[in-house]
Amino acid sequence: MTLAEEAKPVVEVEAAVNEQSFELLSRSIPGGILGGYVEPGFPLYYVNDRMLAYLGYTYEEFVADIDGLVMNGIHPDDVEMVSHIAGQAMEQDSEYEVKYRMKKKDGSYIWVNDVGKKIMAVDGRAACISVVRDISGEIEAKEKLYQEIVDSRQQKDVLQNILDTMPSGLLQCTFERIPKVTLINKTGANILGFADENAFFAQKEIRDNVLRCIHPADRELVMDEIFGVTEEGIVKSVSHRIVTGDGQEKWVRAASCVIQNMQGKKIYQVIFYDVTEIKTLRRKNDQWDMMERSALYTAITSAYPIIIFGNLTQNTCSVLDQDRDSLHTLDCSSYDAMVTGVLGTVDPAYREEFVKKFERQNQLEEYRSGCRETYMEHRQKLDDGQYHWVSAHKIKVENPVNDDVLTVSLIRCIDEQKNSEAEQNQILRTALGSAEAANNAKTEFLSRMSHEIRTPMNAIIGMTAIALTAIDNKERISDCLAKIGISARFLLSLINDILDMSRIESGRMILAHEEFDFIEMINGLNSLVYPQAEAKRIDFNSVIEGLTEETYIGDSLRLRQILLNILSNALKFTPAGGRVQFSIKQLSRVDQETWLKFTVSDTGIGMSKNFQNRLFDAFEQENPNISLKYGGTGLGLAICKNLVNLMGGIINVHSIEGVGSEFSVEVKLGLTEKSYQRKLLDQVKFQNLKTLIIDDDVVTCEHASLIMQDLGMEAEYVTSGPLAVAEVRSGIEAGQPYDIVLVDLKMPDMDGIETTRALRRLVGANTLIIVMTAYEWQSVEEEARRAGVDFFIAKPLFRSELVQLFEKITNSADIGREQVIAKRDAQFTGERILLVEDNDLNLEVATSLLEMRGLAVESAVNGLQALEKFGAAPIGYYDAILMDIRMPVMDGLEATRNIRLFDKADAKTIPIIAMTANAFDEDVEKSKSAGMNAHLAKPIDPQRLFAVLQEFI
Repeated sequence: MTLAEEAKPVVEVEAAVNEQSFELLSRSIPGGILGGYVEPGFPLYYVNDRMLAYLGYTYEEFVADIDGLVMNGIHPDDVEMVSHIAGQAMEQDSEYEVKYRMKKKDGSYIWVNDVGKKIMAVDGRAACISVVRDISGEIEAKEKLYQEIVDSRQQKDVLQNILDTMPSGLLQCTFERIPKVTLINKTGANILGFADENAFFAQKEIRDNVLRCIHPADRELVMDEIFGVTEEGIVKSVSHRIVTGDGQEKWVRAASCVIQNMQGKKIYQVIFYDVTEIKTLRRKNDQWDMMERSALYTAITSAYPIIIFGNLTQNTCSVLDQDRDSLHTLDCSSYDAMVTGVLGTVDPAYREEFVKKFERQNQLEEYRSGCRETYMEHRQKLDDGQYHWVSAHKIKVENPVNDDVLTVSLIRCIDEQKNSEAEQNQILRTALGSAEAANNAKTEFLSRMSHEIRTPMNAIIGMTAIALTAIDNKERISDCLAKIGISARFLLSLINDILDMSRIESGRMILAHEEFDFIEMINGLNSLVYPQAEAKRIDFNSVIEGLTEETYIGDSLRLRQILLNILSNALKFTPAGGRVQFSIKQLSRVDQETWLKFTVSDTGIGMSKNFQNRLFDAFEQENPNISLKYGGTGLGLAICKNLVNLMGGIINVHSIEGVGSEFSVEVKLGLTEKSYQRKLLDQVKFQNLKTLIIDDDVVTCEHASLIMQDLGMEAEYVTSGPLAVAEVRSGIEAGQPYDIVLVDLKMPDMDGIETTRALRRLVGANTLIIVMTAYEWQSVEEEARRAGVDFFIAKPLFRSELVQLFEKITNSADIGREQVIAKRDAQFTGERILLVEDNDLNLEVATSLLEMRGLAVESAVNGLQALEKFGAAPIGYYDAILMDIRMPVMDGLEATRNIRLFDKADAKTIPIIAMTANAFDEDVEKSKSAGMNAHLAKPIDPQRLFAVLQEFI
């Protein structure tokens, strides 16, 4: 037998002995043992049988009931206290003792005494182990003993306790004409302006004549009411003023009665409390009520010069006439007399209707049938001897006193209203003319749309015919296919624009209101525009003025559409060598909203003043040559204008023909909780850093300086390479060198790389140099690294991106050079796709595109066939499903829902991507609701398709 084999029984015996010893120790401790990990909620670590017996649980029942957290077994009112005491002890590695209530299995609670200490659990985690003892009996015994002590106290002690805790003042006085105070509680002394009872009794003149505390104007009232009670059993109360010991005037509410003291003598007992604030509030409320009634009275009497209050049951009335010179004089001897007098002035054509509506008996019948209001407009001769239009509005009002029928009649002259109605009729006639003009405009729109659609269609059909006749001429066919592609893309763009215009004009365009990443949107726009600008040799600059938030609430898709359209136009109409600037500025920030201004300026061909007036009309272009030379549908800016209006924003243009244009868009966006949070840098690391910004654009310099200062750094800027060299040299000579330099890549005379070389000669490797650029830097990266560039960062600068870069630098033990991974076209290696498409031509095209990229394709012609193929295939056989929506037998949405319900391991995880002509926002939502992972609109963009497939498989 080996030594290891001999040792094994010894180890087992020791473990058994230890286990039995622990069990014996556990039983010998006068209480249960409970342990939890030192983590939120104290997850259960250990509980012994005695603890479980206290609570009436089995181990499994206990764990399930507390959901694995010790704190869940403690009475909710005690959790915060226990957490604080135990948590503090855990932090200080000290013992604690706490009493609290713990829940039993039957739902009741027991009082326990818990003595615990922090230990290290066998799994290496910090834990708290405590001895828990049931002290419910002790608590009950103490409470019983306390009650017995209270019951045995003399009445005087009980009364004194009551007096000391009463929220109101209590006063006992002798039963005399001039009452002397024999007892007062602390609250009463406080109300009277004294610190306590002793301070009150120290004032002999007040103690011997309590009336000295009463305001002189109220003493007679108090004598009659408070001290006028002579018999027991009678309680009188009154509100009056007092004068406190420090001279203040207060209002109190007092109630008094006569009682007998312990010697059997009559005394006054007065209970009083401070009502000064209540009195003040009531006075203010009364003032507000008076102001509201006055305002309501003014509003009604301003709108109705005559108001008649009538009692139809009693045949009485009264008149409130605010403008006696303008309306008819009324006979108010009775309600019938008043109606008869008015009837004589009513135009004969309206008298029959007037009697029917306002004669008293007729009115009573109407009100008995449930009618509550009567209204009439009629011609009436007023005191000026002329007929005027008058409105009479009679309303039945509630009578809180008796059953009499009460009415209010509101009378006014409505000549202006009638004249306004005539004007409105004229406006309606004008509107009819406008509608006819709009109809003509729609006809013109359809004519223009037909022309715009037929133009690219003509090119597509014509080029197709030419290609068929030159089937052996590859160069000619290639040229035809290129032109067909251009015309097809133009046609698709036109259709999308027309659909957008249609949805806007029909009111079906619904803007999203959701949080979006502002940095991602701006960087996405710039990534699209910069390559186009570089290809046309246009200087494109994107700048932010001041500071902006990094997340907003709004419709980022539509905002991006607006800005991309304006930027694309700027590039389109600006010649090579020109300049386009895209600037962003946050105008204001109030509560939960902010206004942003986007400005796009260019040095392009500009526009005439005349064309600017119709720039935002559909299909408008300055002249036919513009369309031939530059392309475009003439709908883009019309859509932008409508979208900006939907957002409640403003779009403006300023242009000089031959000089350039400037478009500005102002929109209101919502702020998120993230908008209020600033990510703080480690001040110890950055509080003494000096930063130099080098850029020929002053706005960019100022923006970068603001960000650096917001991060707690010291920032300066210069606008050229030579100035930067001079500034850095000056800092070195002054003994205050720069720690970080941000330099623009493209600057006139001396660019960012040349500036870096010059700076490295001065500072060596001690200063961090970061190149800012709006362009792809891969082509110059190697040269820049050799020159001494440490890092690259994209323009425009955002606070969070700088924070991430600085944290990356400071958190890295070895600051290496940033690695740039070039983007490559998506490639696949035989992944299997199930393509569901009912159109043979679309199926052929999609299959060819997918197979060209290395994908294996199987097809189904409707949703039902797709279900059958997926159900029959092994798990993981298909890597993704491309699903058309509109198909016979079973559509794509229903097929997707059914696939997701399959009892198959990959049914809920396989990527399902919609490929459909349904391109509206609501179509995308339907796809996602059905269980699809993505939505691609037809005609399919191959690059977009492969990018989505690469993302999911």
